[in-house]
Amino acid sequence: MLKLRVRPSGVPTFLLFWISILTVSFSLLSGTAKGAELMINGSFEMGNFTGWTATNAANSFINWNVSGAGSGGGYIPLPVVTSPVHGTRVAWQAIACQAGSSYVLFQQVALPPATTAQLRWRDRFQDNLSEFCGGSGEPVCGTVNYRVDIVNTSNVVLQNLLSITAPANANTDTGWQLRIANLTAFAGQTIRVRFMTTPTVTWDGPGQLEIDAVSLQAPGLTTSASVSVGGRVLDSNGRGISKTTVVMDDSSGRVRSAITNPFGYYSFEDVPTGQTYTLVVLNKRYQFSNPTRVMTVNDAVNDADFNALP
Repeated sequence: MLKLRVRPSGVPTFLLFWISILTVSFSLLSGTAKGAELMINGSFEMGNFTGWTATNAANSFINWNVSGAGSGGGYIPLPVVTSPVHGTRVAWQAIACQAGSSYVLFQQVALPPATTAQLRWRDRFQDNLSEFCGGSGEPVCGTVNYRVDIVNTSNVVLQNLLSITAPANANTDTGWQLRIANLTAFAGQTIRVRFMTTPTVTWDGPGQLEIDAVSLQAPGLTTSASVSVGGRVLDSNGRGISKTTVVMDDSSGRVRSAITNPFGYYSFEDVPTGQTYTLVVLNKRYQFSNPTRVMTVNDAVNDADFNALP
């Protein structure tokens, strides 16, 4: 006879386990706001540098780009091609440039007073300083520094969050890393979150820096309003497509999903305003002319439609 181990509450242990799993899953899908997102276009899903200031180095190899997977790279053993970790886009540059010059990417943010603030981002830093320097006709091997700083509006460093130096005559690949920093000390100030690489020797490399999923949350600050976001998924004849999944996520990685009804309509409720969202339609049977939509939500949206190809 099967015997169930029962907790004092009378609920079998294995049921408690599955209830906890379902509770966590529901929480993730529901997308309950943790606080106001202060970064604009933190995952670069707009396909450009909206919200950011990108400055390229003197005599740069490859300037700052926003692209999908498979860009850059092309060298053995490093660097390898771009690979976004959130959404379909990533910001990157190729590091090699004039000695002492820097590639810089920053976003300026006004932190509300009397609130906590947490910065999160993902990065991958690669540099090949063993294959293409030190030989005949090649530059002398130097080093390359990658750093992340909090600076003021005059670019004076207030705090260094990360500093990595790729050593000479070696290959460096950090792989994709999640970085987290507490910025509560800067509450009430206007700061810049700055990413920067600087080589010591001209055209040392090749290398590659990728930045993705930059999020600055103020957990104690809620958004001022929430609205509904929806639309319709249509075939090439204008008829609604049922049972199609639409996924919505924001720049900090919170994900929600909805299924279209028999007439092709879908809707997300209680969507915080003032944030940028990515909508993706998923259906194995159809291909779409616009499978991804990126929008900043300030008011209710009822026409975020997706149209299938013939």
